[in-house]
Amino acid sequence: MYEFGRALRGVETVLSDPAHGEYLVAEADGCHRDQLTLILHWHDLFDANVATIEHVFVHPMYRGNADSENRKVYDALHQHAIERCRQQNVPQLNLHVVSDNLRVQRAYEKRGLTATGLWMTKRLN
Repeated sequence: MYEFGRALRGVETVLSDPAHGEYLVAEADGCHRDQLTLILHWHDLFDANVATIEHVFVHPMYRGNADSENRKVYDALHQHAIERCRQQNVPQLNLHVVSDNLRVQRAYEKRGLTATGLWMTKRLN
């Protein structure tokens, strides 16, 4: 689906130029636990940048685990993303979730996001 070289260049672009976005990573006990990418992009209807959370990763050992200590790691990362948006006066935060992944949708609803069903995509190249 994605060409590795192109994806690598995209990662390098974000790492070298914060105007394109930022990676937020949580580590615990030397383990890469959770991460997300926060991308800012101009939106004409808001006359401002809006943000999109992309590339969410939760270590498989901690997925679906209801233990409050495990959830706190991602919750802190997610809250940090929201605070970064507030610092930059971002009026809206978006997150793409696969439409049939109801378990994940419910998890984000618990964090204050609302499913809108607005996203459809077409790959152009």
